[in-house]
Amino acid sequence: MAEDEDVSDSGSTASSSRPPSPRGQWWPERAPAQQLSPASVDHLAQAESWTAGAAARVAAAQSNRRRGAGPTVYLNVYDLSNVGGTDLTGTLASLNRTLMRSWDVGLFHAGVEVAGVEYSYGYCEEGTGVFACEPRDACGAKFRQAIPMGRAPSDARIIERRLARLVATWPGDAYALLQRNCCHFC
Repeated sequence: MAEDEDVSDSGSTASSSRPPSPRGQWWPERAPAQQLSPASVDHLAQAESWTAGAAARVAAAQSNRRRGAGPTVYLNVYDLSNVGGTDLTGTLASLNRTLMRSWDVGLFHAGVEVAGVEYSYGYCEEGTGVFACEPRDACGAKFRQAIPMGRAPSDARIIERRLARLVATWPGDAYALLQRNCCHFC
């Protein structure tokens, strides 16, 4: 995430001339259900349910920490396990452990965990490609390790604005396997 921003009591940023997104609005307006495929509707519903309480989780996490230090941010790394509906758990994990490791490459999925919610990026036909899930439980991947990356800002409003900005700038149809994927997002 980007560097800290100054926040006034009104919730606006000192570095931006445009008004901030309404508090708690993390996803762009949803198209009517008849325009979305059933998979897209399920994807949006799951993402909205995970993010609905994120501000409360951030606030709870910050109340347990000293002033000025927010929740720990983790990079969660996964071995891919399901590609195109085919279960390749053993094959891809074995490739990552052996052959790919010797070349310093691998086939991984990644997500960023902040205050009990994991965010990542993937392909979808319309809307944002940013999605949320239970930490260390990404669909189609087997959890490998969590890497602490430091602390998030203690102000939940800053975290909300950053996530809203990511949602707006990472559309699902811009996903590219080698140039713009979940690892670039993290």
